[in-house]
Amino acid sequence: MSLPATADQAPVVAIESPPPIDDHRWQRTPLRSILGVGMGLLVGWVIFMFRQARDFFRESLDLDPNRLLPLAIFAAVMLGLVGLAFTVRVLGWRRFRYAVTDACVHVRQGAIFRTERSVPFTRIEAVNLDEPFGQRLLGLAIVRIEVAGGTDSNLELSGLRAGDAIALRSRLLAVAHPTQLVTSAKHSTDTGRDERSEPAEVLFSIPSGRVLEYLPLRLTTWLMLVTTLLTIGWAITSAMHQGGLAAIFPALTTIGAGTALVRNVLAQYWRLRSWRVSAHPEGLQVSHGRLSRKTATIRPGRVLGFTLTQGPLLRHKGWWELEAHVAGYAGQSEPAGAVCPLATSAEVRDVLPRLLPNLADGAADLAAQVLAPGLAGPGWLRPHPGSRWFDPVGWRHRGLRWDERYVVLRRGRWLRRVDVADRTRLQLVETVAGPFALRLGFANLRLQLPTGDIVARNLPVAEAERLRDELALTRP
Repeated sequence: MSLPATADQAPVVAIESPPPIDDHRWQRTPLRSILGVGMGLLVGWVIFMFRQARDFFRESLDLDPNRLLPLAIFAAVMLGLVGLAFTVRVLGWRRFRYAVTDACVHVRQGAIFRTERSVPFTRIEAVNLDEPFGQRLLGLAIVRIEVAGGTDSNLELSGLRAGDAIALRSRLLAVAHPTQLVTSAKHSTDTGRDERSEPAEVLFSIPSGRVLEYLPLRLTTWLMLVTTLLTIGWAITSAMHQGGLAAIFPALTTIGAGTALVRNVLAQYWRLRSWRVSAHPEGLQVSHGRLSRKTATIRPGRVLGFTLTQGPLLRHKGWWELEAHVAGYAGQSEPAGAVCPLATSAEVRDVLPRLLPNLADGAADLAAQVLAPGLAGPGWLRPHPGSRWFDPVGWRHRGLRWDERYVVLRRGRWLRRVDVADRTRLQLVETVAGPFALRLGFANLRLQLPTGDIVARNLPVAEAERLRDELALTRP
């Protein structure tokens, strides 16, 4: 039995039918996109077979047939696997087509199983641009379309020409979110100008000096360094007491640990050194990566709040990790709303009004609250004094305050964390308390956002219930 639709229900999104298969709007990726996957497999096979042939001809001048036949069979099997992989790749390339119409993005794909998808512009949350190293060498890029409904609904267009990918990204951002300023995006689409190399305004980047100061402070760096030193000691001890043969495995382990340490440090250096935060008409644009470049756009209209994190080793430097809570990115493996992993207080003050344009003149006050060294000033709701028995260290460093637009939660003695949530985006506000906590007079206040929960712990019961009713019933 179906119920009649009411005026409060969300309107049904109309999905446009795909154009005919012979329509000129259907496009293919360039032929060289096949090499994006097959090139690595082919190169690996050629290197392996070259080594096998070199050893064979070096050691078997008499051409022993018993050795020639297994090598020939192995070479035929490897060649067949490479040919099969290329065949599937070519079939996938021939069957892959995409079209952008006036209302939807349509995709046809599948070498064996056919798949057709249509994504309306009204369901697009964000459009990001990635350039993995292999595709970047071929002048290609990936357009990732984040769609409302979870990660399973997202769409990926891989192997596009870099210029076409930039133009497509700008067009989708312009037509999917007409409330944004689209003049620059339209100009970029018409002229093919690379908006990444000519940003409207570079707000800040991470200088090399700051990165070099940060790398020795990372816990991962110290753990990998200690592991490398221990393996060196293991190799030396084995060589001194058991002979050279016994030190072969420890030596190989030392080489692997040292290589991993160097790779990790270099990868972190280039990742942070290439970090750029720019202001664009579509929103706040974040890009990073040397070999594999990633570009993401954080639209202010989709920002539900943000989180500032500061570890104990970064506190004396005044550095913060800033991450925005963006609608449509919940449950992903990596923080898609990462604004800057190593920002100064001045950079945080500069970027907050662009993340939360509704702040207007209140950006300075909010920045002062979240960047203060402690719970200074009036207006903070503190935990119940009885909670000190359950949280003897952190209860003094927890605080909650709110105004007509935002809720601010501070916590953490060693790892400082500040969560800011937009009151208009709260989906659920509830108090949670067990019988023992109720007897002592405190409860937890849970604020639910589309991207996750924010929990203020051990508040006085009366204050938690009053704030719950205020946040739930008096929406701005």
